[in-house]
Amino acid sequence: MVKTEELLMVKPPPAHLLEIIRLAWSADASVQRLGGLASQDPEFSSSVLRYINGGTIGIHSRVDNSQRAALLLGAKALGALAICHAVVITIQEAELEKSVRDRLLEDCTRRAAAAIAVSALFKQVTADVAVAVGFCTEVGKVISLVRDPSLAIWFDNVRQLHGDARIRKEREYLNATHVEDFEHIAQALNLPRDIARPVRVHHEGDSDDRPDRLREVALLSDLIAEVWTAAEPQEAMKAAAEALNISAGLTKKEAETLVASVGQKGDDLAEVLGVVLPSSGDLARKLRGAEQDVSEMDRDDLVRKLEEMRAEKRLQARHIDELKLRIQALSQQDMLTSLPTRQRWFLMLRNELQSVGDGELSLILVDIDRLEEHNQRYGQAAGDEIICRVGAMLQRMVRETDFLARVDGDCFGILMPRTDTAGGRVLAERVRAAIEMMKLDLGGQRIVLSGTVAGLTTGDGERIERAETFHARVEAHLERIKGCNRASWAA
Repeated sequence: MVKTEELLMVKPPPAHLLEIIRLAWSADASVQRLGGLASQDPEFSSSVLRYINGGTIGIHSRVDNSQRAALLLGAKALGALAICHAVVITIQEAELEKSVRDRLLEDCTRRAAAAIAVSALFKQVTADVAVAVGFCTEVGKVISLVRDPSLAIWFDNVRQLHGDARIRKEREYLNATHVEDFEHIAQALNLPRDIARPVRVHHEGDSDDRPDRLREVALLSDLIAEVWTAAEPQEAMKAAAEALNISAGLTKKEAETLVASVGQKGDDLAEVLGVVLPSSGDLARKLRGAEQDVSEMDRDDLVRKLEEMRAEKRLQARHIDELKLRIQALSQQDMLTSLPTRQRWFLMLRNELQSVGDGELSLILVDIDRLEEHNQRYGQAAGDEIICRVGAMLQRMVRETDFLARVDGDCFGILMPRTDTAGGRVLAERVRAAIEMMKLDLGGQRIVLSGTVAGLTTGDGERIERAETFHARVEAHLERIKGCNRASWAA
């Protein structure tokens, strides 16, 4: 699991999903154990049953429990579905505008659907593994967009290109390609080499020249999915048809039929994974309409269209600054709790340390004990609800002069200007006791909580200490005592 600042804290999926992925490709893989792990997560278990009962990959059996599904699917098929589910969670939890998350999910789902269609062309490739490769080909964009949310204004510009042009613009607009940033996701999800390798090399080729049908599946699914989003779908279709001819000997008509089938396959896969896709519509009509739009235009129509495009460009230019300000504001607000984010926390901490003067500044970090256990036992939705409830409770407890933020997945921070150690300790103990008294009833499940609180107050020699260093001292103390339901002050 990756926890470095460079990854901007991309939230990892639940531990049981990571364990399914690891176990599915291990020498001691057990379908019984995998089925047991799958049953721990009601959402994933439901996805597995929809997957096998819906005939998405050609298994037509009625199954009503995860253990039976695991037996029929096999270890790697269940692991591949866990990878898709983990990618969905990674995108949904990313601190991005909802519209951007939705389009990323659409792109991943279209590529996975295309991979299912393409896998039928190669007897060496099974659809249940191809679907994971397809789903991962585009997820690297998450890192670029979380790293700098202002880049979201270029997302559609990149998305509407295809082939090498898209890769060049990704590097120009997003400062990295989706393949380069995929490395972070591959590490965070601990993806097996069988899945990660074809994604890494599907654009650049394979340096050791070994035949790799999964690499071809990744490349072809990328080209096919681009037909659905490209500003010039005819050109994207031509590129996809040529690649399908070279790789599988398909005629132009056969290639167009395969590409068109991805619409329904994408809808089916979206239902399995709980993803909402926009209507795919009739691809043939879209292609014909695009051709007619150009061929039926006379000179006046073309001039008018050009003026409309120029006017639209000017309008976009006027709104870029507004969009950047809006994105900047969103990047400083946690999407789950609406509290300030870690980025804003450090900005405020720097300001307070610079202005503390002869006063004192106290800082406490509040960690929710055993949140990962609650996630595994009751589901991700319950874990999110716990975070929201604790956040709301802390908002009611802090003073108007205090600053509250969500600084990590299960950790909140409170800055208390002009507050000495004694005052800081009082609030720390009140917070700890308040969390202990919380008894939540979530979906009929009674959950008892506890929290660990670590604090520190500035001293005479620490008035100009760097915010990151000051925070790190409290964080290190929290790591030493976390999980024990106590409030403690760092030395």
